[in-house]
This record gives sequence, C-alpha cells and structure tokens, in this order.
Amino acid sequence: MGVMPPNLLELPDVGTLTTVLLDQVYGTSDKTLGCRLVSAGTDLYCMEIAHSVIKKTADGKRLYTVATGRAINSAHVTPGLVEAFIVDDKGGHARLAAKSPRLQMGSWGEAPDNWKLKLLGGKGNWGWTAHEHYQQNGFSIDETIFLGQHDGSIHKLAQVPTDYDDTGNCEDRKCEQSMSAFKSSVRTEPVSSNAGFYPLLVTVNGRYKGKQVNSTAWKLVFDERKHQYVYPQGWPLVGLY
Repeated sequence: MGVMPPNLLELPDVGTLTTVLLDQVYGTSDKTLGCRLVSAGTDLYCMEIAHSVIKKTADGKRLYTVATGRAINSAHVTPGLVEAFIVDDKGGHARLAAKSPRLQMGSWGEAPDNWKLKLLGGKGNWGWTAHEHYQQNGFSIDETIFLGQHDGSIHKLAQVPTDYDDTGNCEDRKCEQSMSAFKSSVRTEPVSSNAGFYPLLVTVNGRYKGKQVNSTAWKLVFDERKHQYVYPQGWPLVGLY
C-alpha cells in the first residue's frame, strides 16, 4: 500500500478523495480492463467504489468507504469481493484507521453493492449494512450483512437471514414435512450512549425444517472476543449456516 497523502481529508469532494484512497490501496487502474485488479484465493477481481461518505464527528472528519469486486471469470458459486476502509485525522494528518480483510461474499462473481452507513453503537460507532440475495434450483435466501470496526479492524459482524424458502426443492408430500419458508426482520436496539455495539433484535415468522417458528424477538449481542454478534440460547434457526 502507498503512503497516505496527509491532506487526504481536505480534498474538495468525496469522489476525488476516494479515488486517491483506492489508488493508494490498489494502485492505478488496469489500462485494458479500466479497473483496479486484486486477487483473493484463486479469483481475480475488478474493484470499484460501492459506497463512500464523509462523516463529521466529535473527533473530526472520517471517510467511510466500501469497495466491491466483480470476478473476472465467474460461475454461480463464485463469490464477489468486499473490502471496507475508514480514514480519519490524526494530528492534522490523514491515516487509515481501519480496514477489513478481503471478504468474499455474494454469488455469480458479484458482491452486494447496496451498502449503507448505519450507527451500530454509541460514541459515533458507524458501520455498514447491505442486503444479499441468492437463488438456485428451488432455493432462495435473502440476508442482511453487517460490517463494523472493532479493535482496529473492520469485521463482518453478523449475517442475518431475512427471507428463506427451500420449498421449490420439494416434489412430494413426504419432503414437505421438513421444508423451510420464513421471513425475519432485524434492527438495532439503542440501549446506552456508551454501548460499543447495540444489540440486534431479530423477529422470525414462518417454518424452519418443518417446525413453526413463533414471532419472538431474539436478541443478538456482540461478543468482544469473537468480533461478531452471537445467536442467543434457543435461537430457532440452528444449523442454517
């Protein structure tokens, strides 16, 4: 990675600022493909800016950026690529305060691109959410993904199913007894201005593996050691992942 320009956060607009950041992170664009190329695993990706915004905080300006990658060669099982960055001001100089590892998610070589900034905890702890959809052979699932900063890095904090249906895989009454079709909603529950991460409240309605799921609000709390939210005791969707 190149040296971060000290005046990065003073550039005139977020587009210019983000372009300079990605030049430092990935290098300049490939002349043939017209995008920045990076590799993850055995796949090569073409990286683009999916979301970028400047927030004014009590500690000064911060840039929140998500870059997503499209696989150069893909099949339905090929994930896309996501990488997130936070740049802040330290002593009058811009610095890369946190970044994620290269996160492979999505399908058909495409990553979720509908990222939004969301307040995940107290003291200005902002992160991101996105929605992911996958469908094949009578099975479909929608999920909400949460990314956020913890201990100097950006982590995938949670992956919550919001719409799930595998009944298209069933062709007779026998398998109907074990099929799943449910919907759920997820939201943060602000509890304290000092909370590092607010709990997530997930309400599930429908059937899972043939059993009816009551419309109970399940509380997912953040585990400091695991850098992610954990499912509570009694969570009804055990074995989904």
